[in-house]
Amino acid sequence: MLDYLLRGHAIHFRCQAAEARNVRVDVMATMRGVAPVEELWSRRTTIRETESGTTIGLLALPDLVAAKHTQRDKDWPMLRRLVEAHFARHQGQPSEDDVRFWLAQSTDRSDATICDSSNTFGSIARSSSR
Repeated sequence: MLDYLLRGHAIHFRCQAAEARNVRVDVMATMRGVAPVEELWSRRTTIRETESGTTIGLLALPDLVAAKHTQRDKDWPMLRRLVEAHFARHQGQPSEDDVRFWLAQSTDRSDATICDSSNTFGSIARSSSR
């Protein structure tokens, strides 16, 4: 199994525990198109499970979008929803990295949204286009 992981393949499992029956877990040692694990870990998002208080580390949304950029048609609607959710959450006080992320993902967004982002965050948009 380790040999497959080191070659870049994913291994998929289905949970059998009653609390998570049939939840799919994908295990990957490397992913094309994303930073090394150490860098991904430094940018992770953490959530706390309410009942147990367990902290769970998740890929930061921009890294998840990069990891999900595949040739599979079924991934593209989810990517669009992820970028739109990120935009909605951060549009009030975005960082320059947020705006660059939105503009880089603009191929999946409407012309109106791209224009709004460019008009609202013009200086960042201009520096990103260089």
